[in-house]
Order: sequence, then structure tokens, then C-alpha cells
Amino acid sequence: MVSYTDLSPIKQPAAPVVVDLNDPLPDKRPSPAGQSSTNDELKQQQANERRRSEEWLRNWNQLHSKVLYFKGATEDALPELQQLFKACRGTRLNVDPHTSLDIAGNVEFRSIHDAEKAFAVLNNRQLKTHKGTLVLSPLPDTELGAPPQGGYISIKHIPDDASEATLYDFLRPSGPLYSCSIPTTASGKPKSAAHACFVDVSYAHAAIEQLDFAEYLGTNVMLQNSRPPRQPRGSTSDGSRNAHAHAEPKAQPASAKQAPAAGAPPSPASEPQEQIQEQPPKPPQAQQLPAQNNSSNRRRTNSPTRPPVEGSGQGLGGVIVPGKLFVTNLHQTVSHKELFALFKKYGYIQSARVSIDVATKKSRGHGIVQFSDPEAALTAMKECQGADIKGRKITMYQYEHVNKNSPVSPA
Repeated sequence: MVSYTDLSPIKQPAAPVVVDLNDPLPDKRPSPAGQSSTNDELKQQQANERRRSEEWLRNWNQLHSKVLYFKGATEDALPELQQLFKACRGTRLNVDPHTSLDIAGNVEFRSIHDAEKAFAVLNNRQLKTHKGTLVLSPLPDTELGAPPQGGYISIKHIPDDASEATLYDFLRPSGPLYSCSIPTTASGKPKSAAHACFVDVSYAHAAIEQLDFAEYLGTNVMLQNSRPPRQPRGSTSDGSRNAHAHAEPKAQPASAKQAPAAGAPPSPASEPQEQIQEQPPKPPQAQQLPAQNNSSNRRRTNSPTRPPVEGSGQGLGGVIVPGKLFVTNLHQTVSHKELFALFKKYGYIQSARVSIDVATKKSRGHGIVQFSDPEAALTAMKECQGADIKGRKITMYQYEHVNKNSPVSPA
């Protein structure tokens, strides 16, 4: 008979253990009692999540009182607070008695809608005065953390004149919002991607279905699911989380940029717009020919030498992606919106964007259009092939996905 002993560093065997390698291993399958215990733990976890969601919704419904409590400001920030709350239709600002420069209090609003909007666009806002952070809550003594079942989305192609208030009005018909923010650069210029968190994930799905590629301030924006922001280290309170301050990676010099590690998941929510632009596949000849022929290779890549064939790609030996078109010879002034408007009459478009050079911020002269229906893409390619757009005749192919790691056979 073989006896098994715990060989962990905490408990060492008193005597050598002899094990016959032909003996079967002990049965590690869970017993019915173990299965029952696992099911009980799962049910308990689900009950705790439901209880946490119900408690959060009860706190959220305190907004019906049309009063928000604030903290995180100083006396010097009072004029700024008055301006912010007045823009959100606040009617009365009350400051609690205090003995230090830090102040707290509450603000009353005209309606529940105004209170919700003020909370979504002003909570966790960085104040200009003393670089303070304004914290709002519908509860007098407790912060309201991010919703347990919240739905996070990213809104791309935001115009320069966008604001949190107008973006909130654009998204609110799909459902109540917990947060709505437009990150800015170090110089204060708005970035091209915004972030929002709905009270429930079902509202986020509805927003993507209803508003994806809808017109917002004269620009067609793109909506997609996003990840919740990471909680800062050392923070143990849900209320200390900033549900809409998504981390934006700092710009790195060209020499410092490296490819992501193998197996690392993508992070679309935190990637800048300029880096999201999809790169067109390069012909394999450009990788196989000697260095002295690079100039001729570039000419062949940018201007095809053979006419395109209907329903075919560029002959790169890759896999043709159904419904995806590669549009070349675009004028540098053609925008995402104009590319979308050119093809929208042929069917539902999932995405239409012009490739932007990260260094120069200018168009590379080509773009990619993704249709939901492959037949609509073929129709668009047939009817728009050679169309004159701003003095240039565009050329289109079906997009080919080329595996860069696969060996290329010599021509």
C-alpha cells in the first residue's frame, strides 16, 4: 500500500516516501459533497452580487431628491463651482460651516434629469483652482462608486468642439449614464476618443446598436464596448474610483516603441485614435527583394500596375475578409466622414476610416471600409471603382489578411 505525504516546505516527511511508479494516481475527481459545496459557493456569490447591485440602485435613486453633495474643493474654487453648477441648471449652492480652506456642501437642481447630468459630467472633474478634484454623490456621507453591472463604451472620432454636456445629451436617450468624459491632452486640447459608463450594460448595448456611426455635431462617431478603468493601487473604497477617467498611454518616441508582448490582450479603450488606424497589408515582394530595389518596390506598392478584378484582392496570397474593402488613391483631404458618406447608400457600414500617419497626422492616401453584408461590399466596389473623388480616381480591392509570420514563396 502506498501512502502520500504533503511535501510542501511547511510540512516535510519524517521518513523517505517510496512510491511505485506503476501505481495509479489518487482519484482527484470531486465528490458529490464537493460538488454541492461548489454550487453553494456559486449561489452565495450570485446572491452577494444581486444584493450589491440592489444596494447600488437604491443609492442611485437618491438622485430623485434633486440634491448632490460635493467635496474636494477649496474656498478659492467657489467661483468655478458656481459656474459649473449653473451650466447644469443648478438653483442653489449650499456650503457647510468649515474652519479650514477645504469646503463641502450640496447643490440643488431644477429636475432629476439635471441632477443626473451634473453627476455624469462633473463627478471626479479636475478643478482648475489648486488642481482639486470635485467629488459628487447623491448621499450625504458616502461616495457612489461605479455600478456593479455598468456598461462601458468608447466613442471615437469626437469633433474638436465636443463637450461632456453635448455628448451626454447625445447618449442619454439610450439609458441613464453614470459617467461621461472627454480626455484632454497636456495642452488642454480634447482627444478624439471619449468614454462613458451606463448604469447597466444593457443600456450600453442599446447605445452601440442605435448610435454607432450616428451623426454627432456634424461628424459620424463610432461606438464600441470598452473595459472598466483600473482602480489605482492602494485604493480600497469603491467611491474612490473614477469610472470615466480611462488611462491614456503617454506618447513615446519612435525609437522607444516596441511590439506588444506575445499573448498580451489588446486594449482598445486606452489606445489613441492615431494608433488604431489599420495598416494595409504590404506586398510580400517588398520584404523579399534586395535593399537596392526598395524605391521600385514602393512605387509598385502605392500604384498598382494591373487593373483590379471584380471580387478579387490584390493578389497578396492572403485570406480575403468578406465585406471589407481596401480603398486606395484617396486625396489627402478625404476624411472618415466623407469616406463613410460615399459608401453608406450601398448597405450598413460597420466602420469606415482613412489611414492616418502617426508622425505627420496626415492621410496616407488609403482607407478601409467594412460592410456588414459582403454582397453590399461587392456592389459598392463594382459601382464605385474608378470614381472621381476630389480630382482622384479611387481604386478598390477586397481586403486581404496576410499573416506576416508565414513564409512567402518566391515569385
